[in-house]
Amino acid sequence: MYSVDKNNKNDVLGTGTVQGGGTPPLGNIAKSTTPPLQNEARKKRFELLSSIRSCYLAEGKKRGLLIATKYHRTSLCKHAMTSDLVDLWQGKDPAKKDAKKGYFTGLQTCGSVWTCPICANRIQEVRRQEIAKAMTHFYSKNKQAVMLTFTFPHTANDKLKKLLAMFSKALSAFKSGEPWGRFRRKHGFEGLIRSLEITRGGNGWHPHTHELFFVNKEIDIDAFKSWCIERWLAVCVRAGLVSEDDFAKQDAFIQHSLDFKFNCSTSDYLAKFDDKANWGVDREIAKSSTKKGKKSGMHPFELAYQNYYSLFIEYTEAIKKKRQIFWSKGLKEKVGLKDLEDEDIAETEEVEEDKLIGSLNKDEWYQVTKRELRSQVLDRIESDDSIQKIRSFILSSETKQNE
Repeated sequence: MYSVDKNNKNDVLGTGTVQGGGTPPLGNIAKSTTPPLQNEARKKRFELLSSIRSCYLAEGKKRGLLIATKYHRTSLCKHAMTSDLVDLWQGKDPAKKDAKKGYFTGLQTCGSVWTCPICANRIQEVRRQEIAKAMTHFYSKNKQAVMLTFTFPHTANDKLKKLLAMFSKALSAFKSGEPWGRFRRKHGFEGLIRSLEITRGGNGWHPHTHELFFVNKEIDIDAFKSWCIERWLAVCVRAGLVSEDDFAKQDAFIQHSLDFKFNCSTSDYLAKFDDKANWGVDREIAKSSTKKGKKSGMHPFELAYQNYYSLFIEYTEAIKKKRQIFWSKGLKEKVGLKDLEDEDIAETEEVEEDKLIGSLNKDEWYQVTKRELRSQVLDRIESDDSIQKIRSFILSSETKQNE
């Protein structure tokens, strides 16, 4: 069966039920009694992170680790302190004119784009800006950006690690040998940017890539599409993703395995994770690990949030050492970009002009994490609350929780 879940988008196990397996959650997220949040998307990201932490703590205990947080570094991200104080900062939000941005320092940061919704949001915004710069550069050179989405058939019983290995083999074969060399020369191929995305639906795991090919402005679109589809079918057959003898499935593969968007513009790329209605092509490339799955299923972060712990652990193990964004060799140098690591992007936040609001000690920060108040505290920083008001808010939340 093909991968699009048309009937039951919640049936992530592919069993006709929405009940997940795995370990039950370790506790409920506390309900906030604070005024409405300024940033609902950020609140959701922290809730996702708490669910992921619970999942990893349960897995660490299951494996008999003396320290359960040793299972995965995301367990401690934006939770564990690196010094005696957590500093609260207010700066400018680069994505919103005249808006303020609150953030913390003095906390551990995992830098994982795959397993941390907080780090992923920051990293992927930087990656989006890089991709937009690449598009601007090549359009100035009379090139165009073509986005290809590569998919393949799979079933609910397929294991993600095996699918990723076979998929990687097919993608490597697609871009190798003299046929690929002739294709590149014919279309003036300058390089590519690839994003790996993984969702889960009724037909199981759905790995796929979105790839930007930078090619000549004027190309034979029909010849371009025909070569790519025939090539993709051939390499998927060799990789074992498509049966060599099942012609009906091959016909379906030809119809659905590749999607093309030609002459993608930079404006197509300007949308936000926070605004699902405006999802664009560059966020399709750069922010695939934080957008909600629609036709193709549920995003892995939601698996943890909805207590499908065993599936989230399978995902965690399968994506180790995988890169979400890949640039072909020499492409960043052409565009004039430095090669930044995800961890470095996640760590870098404060700037010289930002204002230190104050600091929280270990007891105060413990209450913030225990009561799930991180998003609310950031809202208060952005609303110009003083450190005294923020401390009072934390104390009142503790008092209400104990009543």
